[in-house]
Amino acid sequence: MHYLTAARRSLLALSVAPVWLASAVLCFSLWPWQPAAAHIAALGLFGLILADLSMCAFRKIPFTCSYLPGKSQVHMVILGALCLLYFTLYAVKYERDILGSTRDRAILLVILGIAAVFARWRAVSMAQLETVRFEDTPADEILVLGLTQDGN
Repeated sequence: MHYLTAARRSLLALSVAPVWLASAVLCFSLWPWQPAAAHIAALGLFGLILADLSMCAFRKIPFTCSYLPGKSQVHMVILGALCLLYFTLYAVKYERDILGSTRDRAILLVILGIAAVFARWRAVSMAQLETVRFEDTPADEILVLGLTQDGN
């Protein structure tokens, strides 16, 4: 469980915090303070949600598993990035409409807050169910070449 805490803190420090701080500086310098504060709060909650959701399936200690060629799935990363870009275009329009109303801002922040609490609860409960894995496949399924010194 300690490795998950360290991995989550690293994820937050290296990905969520820099984006959040840069957005805070930019938004507070360009926008009125109320929409800027709501946007920064929503961005922080959304970052926490994404971090906790990404940690749900994280059960391997990095760089301890053997590498099996062909498992990188770069094509899925590209497809995911394109879908994220498409989603972002609609999210910007939606958030711009929401930031205009105080009531809608409050509703958005409450929904994101509930989602962040649920994502954190799910990540913690899944972390308690599974153990750390050092290999991708169980030991009885590892294939060996069967080479010996006598050539048989």
